[in-house]
Amino acid sequence: PAPRDEPAEKRGPNMAMIGIVTFVVVALAGGGGYYFWSQNQGGASAAAWEQVDQTDADALRAFIGGEPGQYRDEAEDALATLEQASYEAARDADTIEALEAYVADFPQGANTLAARGRIAELRAQPAAPTEMEAGEPLTPEALNPGVMPDPDLVPPGSTGGPVPLEPPQPEAEPDPPATEEPAPTPQ
Repeated sequence: PAPRDEPAEKRGPNMAMIGIVTFVVVALAGGGGYYFWSQNQGGASAAAWEQVDQTDADALRAFIGGEPGQYRDEAEDALATLEQASYEAARDADTIEALEAYVADFPQGANTLAARGRIAELRAQPAAPTEMEAGEPLTPEALNPGVMPDPDLVPPGSTGGPVPLEPPQPEAEPDPPATEEPAPTPQ
């Protein structure tokens, strides 16, 4: 059969309807694809977060430095909690080694300045006497073997030398000269 020539007015509404339906189908397919892609990414982020050792500061920092997605706040909270627990443990141990380990793990931490101050205090303290025999008197040299302290930590007016065990004693006043009493006169 010979093709029929239809007027252009009749074809217009059908073409518009086909264009609208095509747009809706493409939009739904694209939106659905994006939804499934984002859900898959969230699953990967959740799996990565579950594998992070939350007792290791470097592992937490590496996770935060990557693409943590929705777990960023949780990872930052875990790092802050770990830092506080590490500082409290170092402070309770109260040793130079423990405080230095805290500073090494958290060089920009909230308590780093306090830890460094305590390290300086511990280093300025006199060394404990080693192997003193029972009954042997303590001497200033045994308690403070002349190690020069950090000049920034010495109080103003101090010589920085060994600390005496006893405060200085005032010099004894000489006895007054004996006065001669007159001999009793016989009566």
